[in-house]
Amino acid sequence: MGLNKTEELIADIKKGKMVLLMDDEDRENEGDIILAGEKVTSEKINFMAKNLLRLYHYFDKKEYYERSKNMSLSVTQEFEAYPSGYSNWFDLIYNLKSNYYEVAVVGENAIEKVKQINSKYIPNKLIVGSTSENNLPLLKNRFIKDKTLIYVCVNKACKMPTESVEESVSLINY
Repeated sequence: MGLNKTEELIADIKKGKMVLLMDDEDRENEGDIILAGEKVTSEKINFMAKNLLRLYHYFDKKEYYERSKNMSLSVTQEFEAYPSGYSNWFDLIYNLKSNYYEVAVVGENAIEKVKQINSKYIPNKLIVGSTSENNLPLLKNRFIKDKTLIYVCVNKACKMPTESVEESVSLINY
């Protein structure tokens, strides 16, 4: 996927689309999601809030969780007047209040096992995988040579790892 020209980004912003503005490759490798203020909708804010929750679980940054929670709390007073319009917010609040599973798959067969787990409907989970040692918080110090292990965790507390996809899925309540 190539990068867009500035003119294309401006045109997309005018249409109400969100765009990702990224740093140069030699910098921090960060980006900002940008959209025009007059085009902001509840759905777009919900999109950001849901992804902040996922990023919290992925990078273990508490400020992402707090921001996601505060964004969801800011719309709760609207639920009673128009509940069907806030179903995505209900989904986010469910994930904030219930067990949200962090599934880490590490080993040479990680990609295949991730595909197998993702073939099941499990709405309240984040799954990450690696075929080698990795320093991301969910994967750090979990790689064991010649094994592919699946760790099922909630709030960074993990059950005993397993090599079985079926057993790992059975550890998740959804």
